[in-house]
Amino acid sequence: MKAEDIILTDSSRGMDKAAKFLPDNYCSYAARDILQLQKGTIFLITGFWVNGTGETDGPAGTYVIYKSLEKLGYNPIILTEAYSVAPFENLKVLSDFSVNSSAGSYEELINKYSPVAVIAIERCGRNSSDDYTNIRGESIKQHTSNLDMLFELCCNKGIVTVGIGDGGNEIGMGNISEKLRNIINCDPCKIKSKHLIVATVSNWGAYALVSNIQRLSRKNIMPHFSELKDFYKAMINAGFVDGITGKNEMSVDGFDIYDEKEIYELLKTHSL
Repeated sequence: MKAEDIILTDSSRGMDKAAKFLPDNYCSYAARDILQLQKGTIFLITGFWVNGTGETDGPAGTYVIYKSLEKLGYNPIILTEAYSVAPFENLKVLSDFSVNSSAGSYEELINKYSPVAVIAIERCGRNSSDDYTNIRGESIKQHTSNLDMLFELCCNKGIVTVGIGDGGNEIGMGNISEKLRNIINCDPCKIKSKHLIVATVSNWGAYALVSNIQRLSRKNIMPHFSELKDFYKAMINAGFVDGITGKNEMSVDGFDIYDEKEIYELLKTHSL
């Protein structure tokens, strides 16, 4: 079974249909591109506002990517808002962003760190109306920093970009936004990326990316699931919620921690 098949398990929001507009091995292509990069800085953009706090989808996948890239010698840096910082204790995080951050400030950031890649994991991006909306079509613009502007700048500069999403409103979905209008119930994100990874849950897409990096590099970089479970506990302790149920519990998009473990372990097996 391919990684793409694993991460589209129990798809109910149309990502299985969206995947038909992508290359068959889209996770592998993204992984291969990352492995060909110099061992420089890689920006990881995540954080999705849900009723005053962060959601469990996105940060967990970001954590796995961060720890895995670090083992390979890259310099990962997480970019997010203050409400999503708490679980990332002892990791490199930048969070001084606002809804009105300027293109100039992002240019300075790019010049300072010279990122070789940017990966967005479950990160809301602008739609055709320049609004940021959740899966129900409700605007969250006043709570969402315009980090998609940074992503877009990097893409235009030829820096490798990867967008990972599960609902159509995330950074990277601009690659297939016109196709998505017939699949999802909201105005899709218009921000494009070099690589797009779609999954039933964005965390799963992040795990699949790392699984393919592990397979291609032949290096054991994926954290043990117990480490990931501890990160989930840190999110719950910080008040994070499931983006679908709205509950502060060990789940993601309606899937409990045992479902999460099953997908994660399947992807680790796939990488061997």
